[in-house]
Amino acid sequence: MHNQQKTIQHSSLFYFYFIFLGIAHLLPYHSIIVAYDYFENTLGKRSKNFEFYFVTTFNLTTIPPFLVAFIYATKNTKQKAGKGNFFSNPLTRHTIRIVPSLIFYVLVVISIPIITSKIHSERAFIILVIEIGFVGVATGIVEFGIYGLASIANPKYIVAIVTGQGVSGVLLSIIRMITKATGNTPINGVKSSGFLFFFSCGFIILLVLIGYLFLIRSKFMKFNIDRYTRNVLESKLLNIEPLGNIMMGQTSDNEKRNLLSINKSQGNYKNDIVIESGSGSESDSESGDVKEMKGEKVLLLQTKNQQSRLKSIWKIFIKLLKMEISIFLIFLISLAIFPSIAVRIPSTNPKLNKSGWFPLILIFVFDLSDLIGRTLPKWFNNFISNNLLFWVIFSRSIFIVLYILMVKKIIFNEFITFICIFLTSLTDGYCSCLVLMRAPNLPSIKPEEKNIASLLMALFLQLGLFFGSCLSWLLLPLIEK
Repeated sequence: MHNQQKTIQHSSLFYFYFIFLGIAHLLPYHSIIVAYDYFENTLGKRSKNFEFYFVTTFNLTTIPPFLVAFIYATKNTKQKAGKGNFFSNPLTRHTIRIVPSLIFYVLVVISIPIITSKIHSERAFIILVIEIGFVGVATGIVEFGIYGLASIANPKYIVAIVTGQGVSGVLLSIIRMITKATGNTPINGVKSSGFLFFFSCGFIILLVLIGYLFLIRSKFMKFNIDRYTRNVLESKLLNIEPLGNIMMGQTSDNEKRNLLSINKSQGNYKNDIVIESGSGSESDSESGDVKEMKGEKVLLLQTKNQQSRLKSIWKIFIKLLKMEISIFLIFLISLAIFPSIAVRIPSTNPKLNKSGWFPLILIFVFDLSDLIGRTLPKWFNNFISNNLLFWVIFSRSIFIVLYILMVKKIIFNEFITFICIFLTSLTDGYCSCLVLMRAPNLPSIKPEEKNIASLLMALFLQLGLFFGSCLSWLLLPLIEK
């Protein structure tokens, strides 16, 4: 009991560590955005619209992990699970997602200045696009790992991760400003500042990786894993787990017998439910006809379950339609104008434009206001209704017009520029957090539907990011005329 209390008392330290996990999660992506001036000076002819190719590639390759997770969570496929399965430990599953991906992060960010300085700009650009594609896949994998880990420890750590993702952009903007100011020497120019910046990013990820290795060995994590395992077992014994999950192979053979006996005593037993055991003398002694009949019953039950599951997903999709459109529009609009169009807004000071400082300042303001927006729901959660929230999100489309006018110098005022950047990002962070928080908790969403609801929202978020990047490509010709 004393150790348990001591573990809980030290949980505030781990809260800050989950913030760092959130920072590391999007650090490679933010490093690419923040280092706009570096790529503009090192990619030669390929520097034109490079941010579009980088951002679009990243957002496209983050989609497959979400699709795989969604299919895995919704498909009624029968999988055998037994005792002693190495991947049955949730901590093991999340670790094999997080650790290799963080190692890959380190290798990628420290390789960027080496590639751009040692290889011809044309080839360097192609290599970087391929690397960023793999980073997108790794980012999707890491996201499932860190959110899964946080949900096991305590749901409040999910908030820590979201906060860390916001801090990541601000932190890297500050690091880039420092490295740009100290590394831009007349001899080496922008390349030396690039080495300092990207190696600093690699060092941060390495520290997070080392911290994670300590985390999984801590009493805090062991305590929470044991608690999580007990809760899962108690849920099964209390018949919270649907019988359909037994047929999906998410329960071991011994647990199946225990659970079915409990259901039978409660009058929930159905004669067409069959337990298949990989190692049982009973099944060996049965005739081939009996086995075939049981197999047909299992197949029929699985087909019915699958059809029922698809109908259930469709119903959840319809319930969340306005929320799904909302989260899609938020990131469609934001990615359409940032960073591709935002970094092209000129300053009234020619020196800031020529030195590359003005785009960096705009990126910093955007990241800072996004972080502020992410924290506002803590105090202003019920400040706006769902219907009004939808129209606020829809009205953000006016920013696309304003940004184009600022790039074309029809609106040529730095005060207006900073106000637009601030409001764009503030509404992005605030509205996205509200939508993601409210969607799974709508009155029409049942408790057992929350997991699918969260996956649907994550999928539409990723689609918004990707199509927003594509929309920026369509808008670029308008501002270059």
